[in-house]
Amino acid sequence: MVIHLMAPAKKNDNGFSAPCQKCGYKRDFIGGVIKTCLDCFLDGHSLYVYEYGFSKPADEVIKEATDFLEGNLSFGPYNLLTNNCGHFATYCKTGSKKSEQVEDAVEKVDDFMDDLFEGLIRIAAGMAAVGGAVGGVAVAGAYCLDAQRRR
Repeated sequence: MVIHLMAPAKKNDNGFSAPCQKCGYKRDFIGGVIKTCLDCFLDGHSLYVYEYGFSKPADEVIKEATDFLEGNLSFGPYNLLTNNCGHFATYCKTGSKKSEQVEDAVEKVDDFMDDLFEGLIRIAAGMAAVGGAVGGVAVAGAYCLDAQRRR
């Protein structure tokens, strides 16, 4: 069995789902800390084993997760960015509430924004160079026109 933090389920077409034969889990659950069989936890995905640099002993991890499950402790509602399954697992294992998935996503967005900003600066610099050249031609043309009128 696996104790984990689950996002609220999306309703299926008929509004309910049959419970799992192994653990009784119903996919229309409202979300929170739950206990399911491994099959329901994976939901058709592959198992990924994360290696933590530091980890509490297994009995402490299980006790902490069980305390959340039984309502002795509150982990709060699921939030994709600030309180997701990665935060829950990391907190139970290490005592630190963070999510590598969120940190990786934020880093990728930050890198994308840096690249975008640098590209916009290059475009603006190119436009300024073209604008300067066009402006210089316009000023030179106006000067020649003015010089012709004075003659």
